[in-house]
Amino acid sequence: MVLTCELSDNELKFVNAVRENLFIQHTDRPARQRGTDTAHTLDLVLSVLSYGICLPNIKYRSLLGLSDHSVLSLSCQLHVDNVCTSNKFRWDKGDYSTLQ
Repeated sequence: MVLTCELSDNELKFVNAVRENLFIQHTDRPARQRGTDTAHTLDLVLSVLSYGICLPNIKYRSLLGLSDHSVLSLSCQLHVDNVCTSNKFRWDKGDYSTLQ
């Protein structure tokens, strides 16, 4: 899909950051609409392509109360390595009375 609209500097920076870091957008349909209003995709669920860790299962639920936003629920499998470090701060040993 090619966007043909003008982007502000901040919008362009965001789009470039998403592209340069190989993020994938997982929401693929609008989650905001009521009645005959135009449907909009406002929610971003991004993950990094290179890791392939999180491929979320996204479910589009019903509207939230009187809002025009659907609830998105998602789940994904993550693998997190447990990292232990021997360096620990001893906050109780700080000389805080001399700091001003």
